[in-house]
Amino acid sequence: MHCVIGATTGACVDWAGGLRHVVSIAFGPDGDLYVSQFGPGPGPPFLPGWATPAAVVRVDAGTKAISPVYSALSAPGGITVDDDGTIFVTNNSTSIGTGQILRIKP
Repeated sequence: MHCVIGATTGACVDWAGGLRHVVSIAFGPDGDLYVSQFGPGPGPPFLPGWATPAAVVRVDAGTKAISPVYSALSAPGGITVDDDGTIFVTNNSTSIGTGQILRIKP
């Protein structure tokens, strides 16, 4: 379970499940939740042979269905979504000198 703290109550609200290795979240102007994660596979990241790509996924606000937005990231970090739905996510967040900020238009 992943929860979002309710703005009025401060209580944990069960908002989405089925995510793995979540790094950062941001709500878009459409109300959907956008998530940067190391990948949907089991186990901790950075293990030899761990080939599941990191990705940005979208959790539909109404159905809670998870869908891919962008994959094949490497150690993503923070994520934000601007007013027109453009996604910005950091990539190569754990590597010195190779960090990036990617702009994704879904």
